[in-house]
Amino acid sequence: MALLDDLTQFVLTFWPAFVLTFFISVAFLYIFAYQNRFFEYLKAQESRYLDRRTLELIKRILIGTWTFLGAVVVLVPFSAGSPVIRDYAVQVILHMPSILFVTFVLMATIVAAGAVRRNLTYLRGQLEDKPEKVISARSFAVTEVIVRYALYLFGVVVAAIGGLALLPPQNSTVADFVSRYILAPLEPYLRVSFLTVLIATFVIMAVAVRVADSFFSDFKVRTTKYNPRVLELFRTTTMYAIYAGAALAIIFLILSVNFSADQLLLIGLILVISGIAGVLVLYEAISDALAGVALINADPYQEGDRIKIGENMVADVLEVNLTLTKVKNLRGEVVNLPNKELLAKTITNFSRSKTYAMTVDITVSFDRPHRKVEALLTKAAQRVEGILTDPAPVVYAREIHGNAVGYQLWAYISDPAQMKQIKSELISRAQELFHEENIKLLFLQV
Repeated sequence: MALLDDLTQFVLTFWPAFVLTFFISVAFLYIFAYQNRFFEYLKAQESRYLDRRTLELIKRILIGTWTFLGAVVVLVPFSAGSPVIRDYAVQVILHMPSILFVTFVLMATIVAAGAVRRNLTYLRGQLEDKPEKVISARSFAVTEVIVRYALYLFGVVVAAIGGLALLPPQNSTVADFVSRYILAPLEPYLRVSFLTVLIATFVIMAVAVRVADSFFSDFKVRTTKYNPRVLELFRTTTMYAIYAGAALAIIFLILSVNFSADQLLLIGLILVISGIAGVLVLYEAISDALAGVALINADPYQEGDRIKIGENMVADVLEVNLTLTKVKNLRGEVVNLPNKELLAKTITNFSRSKTYAMTVDITVSFDRPHRKVEALLTKAAQRVEGILTDPAPVVYAREIHGNAVGYQLWAYISDPAQMKQIKSELISRAQELFHEENIKLLFLQV
């Protein structure tokens, strides 16, 4: 009976709160349903700034916020009949400004970072809706990462500082700790002048990156003088130079808070000396890189070409890198050649030649008729598969060695990769024909 009396008294005391809770729950369920329909509608639209993942995250944060507000509203009628509940409700209400501020600052940060990523995706032409001018896939890749993480850092700092500042008076110990050990050291970095210069540096960097990317993209389309790979290399180098310059400016800006002008000058001199020392240490690599740029721009070969390097080395190009070129010679050996050495040598590109002339030099006795020797060499060339008939093989009398005459056969092929096999077959056919005619070769040179 005592339990029944307590339960009856509880219901009589809190029945208005239960009725209000029911209506609040119905209202929030309606809000949730409307919110879900609204976000499903937004997800179905092609937006330049918000993707489905960001919209889903915003929806979940709002659901959590509505749930928290509903719980606070429910606490109010229950607190009228219970001092304990009233104390909890007062504490929650006093902390609401801080909690809501942190929640919405973090949500705004996530939305801003997602908008940056989505907008760059749109500018790269990776959405169904295309911009008037599509930028390259790698454009602003580093800028995007920097801006997004800068937004995250800024949002966390603002949320932490603002949330702590909005704590109720009874949390003065926390506020004093934050003011003394967090806000006081950060005070020089929160000044308007410092933040203005910092923001200006980021804006200048973003504008410089955009201008440089547009310049090189436009220049690549308009010019035929420079190799596209060289322009892409210069574009990448320029981008990294802009990022490095912005990073140095930010570092010196931060150091300027705690260092004097003389100390900053000393630090600058140390950096300059370190840079010069680095250039001296990396001189060979830099020389090869510059030679690589010159080779790429000249474009004497590309991967897959068969080339002749200098007077003796014939090889197939495997890889063309900035500092070296990897080739495979006719013996199957893979050789890495510094670009600086290649730049100083004569390079013959067999693959880009429509026809390539092979030569075979022979020496025969002076008493053998020229017409006979010419006919035999020409006949030998005509019997070899792979030797072209247009232009036809040609035989020249080059020089006289005492009582002997030197001849040279020129035979043309179209597949440089088969040059060694074709030349071997040509020599075999010539040897057979000269043996049949009983003509002794005094000297053979290939």
